[in-house]
Amino acid sequence: MSERFTAHLHCVLFDTMPLVWRRLTFPVDGTLKALHEALQAAMGWQNSHLWDFECGDKRYGIPDPGWGPADAKNVRLQTLLGRGLRYFLYTYDMGDCWQHGITIEAVVPAKDGETAPRLIDGAGRCPPEDVGGLPGFESFLAILADPTHPEHAELLEWHGGPFDPTAFEFETAAARISALIRRTRRQRGSEKI
Repeated sequence: MSERFTAHLHCVLFDTMPLVWRRLTFPVDGTLKALHEALQAAMGWQNSHLWDFECGDKRYGIPDPGWGPADAKNVRLQTLLGRGLRYFLYTYDMGDCWQHGITIEAVVPAKDGETAPRLIDGAGRCPPEDVGGLPGFESFLAILADPTHPEHAELLEWHGGPFDPTAFEFETAAARISALIRRTRRQRGSEKI
């Protein structure tokens, strides 16, 4: 049996204050579609919008003749590594346009019994879905910080309660990734993602 390898990835959501980032492991033989799912779980997104990876001069996502990306489920992380890529972009929600920079920090032999993907660390809370991109998120934070603002109560209700942009709930994010692994294994038998 050949040795399996795991990549250590650092994912940063651009232009947010406070900074939102996650560090996770991911199997190098995993697909970019599976990486998208792991990033959704790690960041706290709800996987309800279009997305793509920009890897050098190529784009991968959900295939669409009118939109353009190649099918992410047919490309493995090791393909990017083979092309010498150590940094690429991930965009989630083409309307709000949440762009993330992903750095491949290391590739190491997988440890026996260790599951991947696995959350290692992180900081910051990702913006709510459909908040209106960076300008909408900044407005959202300003309004929530001002209880006297006329839209304060409405946004609290829309979001479902207070929002702390500095909060990162490691255990919750790690549990979402564990649930992703279990769901994927059930769907594919015991096959790894």
